[in-house]
Amino acid sequence: MQPSYLVGFEDLSTIWKRSYYAQVRTINGRKRIRLRSLFGRRQSAAQEGHGHRGGQGRNAGRQGHDQADGKVATPDKGTTKPDGKVTTPDKGTPADGSTTPSAYKIVITEIMSNPAKVYDSKGEYFEIYNAGTKSVDLTGWTVKDKDKDKHVVKAASGTTSIGVGKFLVLGNNKDTKTNGGVKVDYTYGTSWYISGADEIILLDKNGKEVDKVYWTSTWKFASGASHSLKDPSLDNNKAANWCLEKKAWTGSAGDKGTPGAKAGCGP
Repeated sequence: MQPSYLVGFEDLSTIWKRSYYAQVRTINGRKRIRLRSLFGRRQSAAQEGHGHRGGQGRNAGRQGHDQADGKVATPDKGTTKPDGKVTTPDKGTPADGSTTPSAYKIVITEIMSNPAKVYDSKGEYFEIYNAGTKSVDLTGWTVKDKDKDKHVVKAASGTTSIGVGKFLVLGNNKDTKTNGGVKVDYTYGTSWYISGADEIILLDKNGKEVDKVYWTSTWKFASGASHSLKDPSLDNNKAANWCLEKKAWTGSAGDKGTPGAKAGCGP
């Protein structure tokens, strides 16, 4: 048996809680450590808050952080410290890995993933809405999905400013003669495409997540029609809050949607 080491005392008021020593043993060539109280009560490292890989207990490091599917885990309820105070609960981590959400109120409100009158590579688009109280310049923002597709917004590629209560249309082609008649404000080119089961994630210039929409094939995207959020105030990650457009916009080659305007299929 190797020597035992006195780990330390904090103050007399908490000596009965924090006084222990580490007992180190080598079993089958591997070191094992047990913390033993000076008062005879054996405690594990996890119980004393010195758990696994720097976390409080074996699983504490995972609480409130992203899961593999991109969703945010359930936040913890805070941790009681030796002085009796409770730490601030972890409110979870946004999908971009940041610790605080973006202050911008930009909402994804319409998605055309499968135009019928033109090729997808010419006529895909999505629309955003400014639900905030100030105009926003999107220069330096990132449009991406969960995989490798992404685009950084540049002023040279079109309109990057969106006013309060206004819509902005972003598409892969701004030529109305070849994109199905869509008036695209900003073109992101062929850096990424929208599919029937995909994601759109918006990050501001500081890398903070502003908005995201994840959808699957159960949302029933249709060829030649866009999906619109019924109202910008609704949760845009719930399929029930979206509707399939039924009418073609003015200037359309035949596809249905409301690019640059409020939903036509909403309430």
